[in-house]
Order: sequence, then C-alpha cells, then structure tokens
Amino acid sequence: MRLTRWRTRVGMLALALALALAGAAVAQTAQRLEADTLEVLRCTSGDATVATLAADGSAEDGAFTGDRSLQWHDVARPGDVLELALPAMAKGRYAITVQVARYRTYGIHQFLVNGAPLGAPVDLFGNPGHDIVTPFTVNLGEAELNDGSNRLGLRLVGTNPATVMANHGAGLDWIRLTPVATAPKVKR
Repeated sequence: MRLTRWRTRVGMLALALALALAGAAVAQTAQRLEADTLEVLRCTSGDATVATLAADGSAEDGAFTGDRSLQWHDVARPGDVLELALPAMAKGRYAITVQVARYRTYGIHQFLVNGAPLGAPVDLFGNPGHDIVTPFTVNLGEAELNDGSNRLGLRLVGTNPATVMANHGAGLDWIRLTPVATAPKVKR
C-alpha cells in the first residue's frame, strides 16, 4: 500500500514538473508581433494607416514583412502619441526589439511601454536624397510586461534638422518580445 502511494506521489510530481517545464518553455519563446495587425488605442494627431510600401513604390520588395507596415503620418507637434495594444504571452521581463522605418520626413520618437519611456529616443530620419522607405532594427531595452494587455507607444520628441519636410512621421514593421531569464529568488 505504501509503495502504491509513493508511486502515485512520484507520478504526480513528475506530471507537475513536466507541466511546469512546458509552461516555462512557452514563457521563454520569443514573440514577434506585426505592427500592422495591432489595435491602435490612441492617436493624438495625424493618421495611423497600414501601408503596402513595395506595391506603392516606396520600398524594395521584401524590405517589410508581407510588404506591410504601420505608418504614422502628419504628426502635429512634439508630445503627440501613437499608442498600440501590445499583447504578451505571460507576465515577466522582456527584451523589446522593433523594426522601424527610416524616411526623409520622419521625426525623432521616444518609445513607451505602458506609459514609461524605454530606451533613448530614436531618429527615424533617413534617405534624404531618395523617395524610399528602408527598415532598420532597434533594441529598445527591457521592460516588465503584464500577461495579456500592455501598451506600446511612440511619442514625437523632435525633428532631425536635415529633414526634407517636417511631417514627423514614423513607420513600424514588427515588435519582438523576448523573455529575459531571471535568477530565482533564494530564501535565506
């Protein structure tokens, strides 16, 4: 009888460990979100639209995922914000990387996560002699995210002095959330 209870307990512990490890594996998987599929929660000026840049002749084929990206045009003044829903698979600390667009009329933007600044402002100005949008990747840093609903924002902070025309725009292709391994807390 004792041997049967012991085997049952060992089996239950093994099952619990397997489930915990499976959950940890899911929580450790990087998540890539396409910006053009995310809900726009707030846009204090201008227009946030999905653009097919290669089809429009504004980018090379394959430069942006699925030839689509979220474009924020005609941003009025510093302090204006575009805010997107940012779903996370699990609560925890994440390294956040974005692929953004560089263009000759784009501004300098501060990224925000749940209202708090993340990383240094990013200058999206580029390609001054060409009417073409090009992607580049920025590692923003790490932030604590809630399970499910979070917010990713861009706040206009300025304009590059070399800009061709100050529409202060921004382009966002994708966001990658990579769980950051944290050391377990040791009780003393």
